[in-house]
Amino acid sequence: YIYKPSVVTVVATRTILNDSERDFAYRYPFEMFASVTVGGATQSMQIINLHAKCCGDNASYQRRQRAATALKGYTDQLAQDNRAVMVLGDFNDGLNQSIAGGLSPYRPYRQDTDTYTIATRQLDESNTPTFCSNSSCSSGSMLDHLLFTQDLAASYVADSGDRYDELVTSISSYTSTTSDHLPVLAQFTLMPVA
Repeated sequence: YIYKPSVVTVVATRTILNDSERDFAYRYPFEMFASVTVGGATQSMQIINLHAKCCGDNASYQRRQRAATALKGYTDQLAQDNRAVMVLGDFNDGLNQSIAGGLSPYRPYRQDTDTYTIATRQLDESNTPTFCSNSSCSSGSMLDHLLFTQDLAASYVADSGDRYDELVTSISSYTSTTSDHLPVLAQFTLMPVA
């Protein structure tokens, strides 16, 4: 996590879903509990960073499917408890269609519009690449996502979900020296909470 200390106070961090280590490719989701203050409003948040199992073969897809099911169960429980939750990172798949063909293992998030908002939905629908197959990131796949529970919906700046394109032009040879993925982002203006 990269954050501004005057805005984000980290309360605790931990790995989650440790009993599904193989399905998560031994890269456990990493959860940060934080207190976030913007414009005088403070919001407690749980931010989950994901780096899912890669690849389009059936075995990898099945592992990603099991991991996505475990993650959705976990975040559903947090949402039921009225927690402000954000999940972001390299999902290694689309949200509607899978890179393995057929439906995405993350489709349940996409369908659960009463509980989750997907900031990167338009990028996913237009297949705007975040995994870059060339140096300008003009081709590739949309694999990186940002979604959040409805406790953050009122604070979300509509249509602000995007990819951080500037990295390609500001870092020389970005895709070969830094990463073959572009980060995704969204803007929030926190609302006062009781």
